[in-house]
Amino acid sequence: MKDFLRDLISPIVEEAVKASVAVPEAPKAKKYLTVKEVEEQYSVSTSTIYQRFKEGKLTRVKNGGKTYILTDEIEGSLIRKSLAGHVKPMRCMHK
Repeated sequence: MKDFLRDLISPIVEEAVKASVAVPEAPKAKKYLTVKEVEEQYSVSTSTIYQRFKEGKLTRVKNGGKTYILTDEIEGSLIRKSLAGHVKPMRCMHK
């Protein structure tokens, strides 16, 4: 009888324990872009990006002689608010 109850209750208890234990999510990796990549992907001039560094609207991270910008900063404020009127015109690719 003891084994019968253990076999009956064990899977139920194991399932309840698994459901109650919260598995923490892995932190998202931060993504950085170089100044050149920001310039190309967001149609923003290099001088505008460096102006935003000077104004404190963007934080630069230097590594190995390159300057990187956290994409959250770019997408969060730079493009939507700070660059109004500073977007480079698109070039026509007509031949």
